[in-house]
Amino acid sequence: MLEDLKIKHREVARLSFEGFKAADISSRTSVSLATVYKILRDPLSKGYIHGLADRQDKTTLNVRERLMQLNSKALDAFDDILGADSKAPYSVIANVSKDVLDRTGNKAPDKIDINHTLQGKSDEEIDAQIAALTDQINNTYNADMTAGDEPDETDELDDILVEEAKINPVTDCKE
Repeated sequence: MLEDLKIKHREVARLSFEGFKAADISSRTSVSLATVYKILRDPLSKGYIHGLADRQDKTTLNVRERLMQLNSKALDAFDDILGADSKAPYSVIANVSKDVLDRTGNKAPDKIDINHTLQGKSDEEIDAQIAALTDQINNTYNADMTAGDEPDETDELDDILVEEAKINPVTDCKE
């Protein structure tokens, strides 16, 4: 039955199966667009296209079966390499171990580069810088709003609350 298809018809059907549009098939095969549509509607061409799909599916299944067989062999090879009496170099054992762990969902964490360079300041310079910052914080924290203002009730209440709580202005923590 499929043998009844002419060579041009098979070529049109194959190109359609490969995903080409009717206009592309027409230009590639020198067949009119109307003829391409007629060939693609023909039950013999449809059968030929289904046969191509079945053959592709069968090939895909064969490849999958072969991969499953290779998976088993690969796991056996990994098992041999990771075995206690293995003579494989440590680098190979380490790489196989990483691959096995990675494929089972135990991926190593990503590396993070942290810059640990020091600024080259002495302890005295750092202590002086800390002292200057502490003075600035204390001055800002204890400064009145304006020099000529009389303290109002809220300023007095704030002073009382700060004194009672004994808050360190540098750390904002209770001492």
